[in-house]
Amino acid sequence: MKQQSFGRLLYERRSSMGVNATDLSEHTGIAKNAIHNIEAGAKRASPLTALVLVSALDIGPRVRQQILVAHAAEMGAVDVSTLDEAGLSRVVRVLEEERERTGRAPKFVPRSDRASKVSKQRRKHKR
Repeated sequence: MKQQSFGRLLYERRSSMGVNATDLSEHTGIAKNAIHNIEAGAKRASPLTALVLVSALDIGPRVRQQILVAHAAEMGAVDVSTLDEAGLSRVVRVLEEERERTGRAPKFVPRSDRASKVSKQRRKHKR
């Protein structure tokens, strides 16, 4: 069975959560076009970009591991067919340690109507 690409897995997870590319872009600082290109397979994400995008979606550890391992495999960093569960966990841990060392993105929480209203009120007060 062929492993799904990082971009496809990212797109499926983002879509299933009801998060659009614009919101993800605004939250992570990664251009919306870059997100679309990564999801379409037209562009490869750097390890840090992959971590920022996956972390921003606040997904469970198993799905997170699946997506990050797909990214590592695409980058040629690992042959996933030879790794057991512990090896897959190590790949994810190394990527996460790199993110910790270089910078961290907060978890993405889709805006509720209330949060959106609060955000608008804050913008009004800043003017």
